[in-house]
Amino acid sequence: MNATDLVPVIDGTIDQVTFYASNVISGQEVALGESSGPAFSLTWTNPPNGYFRLQARGTNDSARVVHSNPVIIANRPINDDQANSIVLEGATPAWTADFAAATRVKGDPKVAKTLQDDFDGSTLWYTWTAPADGLVTIHCSNWTIGMAVYTGKPGGFKIVMAPTYDYNNSPGQFQAKAGQTYQILLSDRYPASAPSHGDLTLTLQ
Repeated sequence: MNATDLVPVIDGTIDQVTFYASNVISGQEVALGESSGPAFSLTWTNPPNGYFRLQARGTNDSARVVHSNPVIIANRPINDDQANSIVLEGATPAWTADFAAATRVKGDPKVAKTLQDDFDGSTLWYTWTAPADGLVTIHCSNWTIGMAVYTGKPGGFKIVMAPTYDYNNSPGQFQAKAGQTYQILLSDRYPASAPSHGDLTLTLQ
């Protein structure tokens, strides 16, 4: 992030700037750090997923706080589309699914229709190659997240585990074959204004 003192004659000299990030959905604001001028810059390392309102605020030599125009950014999950799936490894992999700022890519399958609700909101993708034959159980700690498993590539997916969701401790299951790669799709039931979070676990027996 960079900020420049454009009109020092009017606003007075600014020697230090503080950068802020405000979560657009929750409204929570945090100070990211300070920078000394005249060229103000800051690197935000490891930002969480979500929509953020970024702003620089400096105090001039007249003790007046000067605000920059805010900038809105979307920090989307790495696995927002199938081409960038997160690779799960081993017989018992686990991952936290965070739908903040996730999108639905054109062509993503609908995941489930239950209780007259479509789980066709934002999607996240995972790839897992079975290390052995066996029964796989997939569990997601948040029932508002739908799950499905496929083989193949986009446009030619074959359903391995029919769309479902983990309600009342009823996880999804499918038979895995050693060496076969599976595409795991999670989909959020709620709109982007209320993104879901859940712990995904896969167990091969």
